[in-house]
Amino acid sequence: SRGTLADIIKNTMKSLFTFLLIILINHTILSQSDLTDLSKIKLCETKISDFGEPLTTVLVKELDECPNGITPLKIPGYQHKSGFTFSSYKNVIFQIHLADSTIYKIILNKEFKGYLTDGKYIDLSTLKAKDIKHKDSLYWFKEGCSEYLGLGYKNFKFHIKQDKSIPSENTINQELYSEKNIEIVTIQSNCYKRK
Repeated sequence: SRGTLADIIKNTMKSLFTFLLIILINHTILSQSDLTDLSKIKLCETKISDFGEPLTTVLVKELDECPNGITPLKIPGYQHKSGFTFSSYKNVIFQIHLADSTIYKIILNKEFKGYLTDGKYIDLSTLKAKDIKHKDSLYWFKEGCSEYLGLGYKNFKFHIKQDKSIPSENTINQELYSEKNIEIVTIQSNCYKRK
């Protein structure tokens, strides 16, 4: 009976291990299906029509907009205050260059999880300013009367909501804001500079 009990325990352990392995694999596959991959999108080259799927038009609150609703700088020829979403690109809004419908700006909201246009993975729900690392020089920015400030490099800007409890000065308190969560990421290019 000892051999039988040992065999039962061994078979039970194998079954349990197999079951847990299947759950783990399914969870991994489902988690990866929630990822959004922007690495194939080329700013000022990819057109809205290239997506080959229905789009939805949405309103966009421009991040450089003042509390009174005035946007300090509106560049002619670019889509402002509206954008497009696609079901296969979760938590992403695209804005276009009006002359040729190419993507000039991508806006990622707090729930974005996936790969940026440069192939780097981010989970925006947990990303803090101190987590942003890049070989190029990072710079801090604050744009006019915007409610946001943040970090940037190349065409990437990582926006942090300004904390009213931190004294407002001409300089950004990098030490305090480094601990803050990133709320929005924008990826933008100037399509007029194309060759």
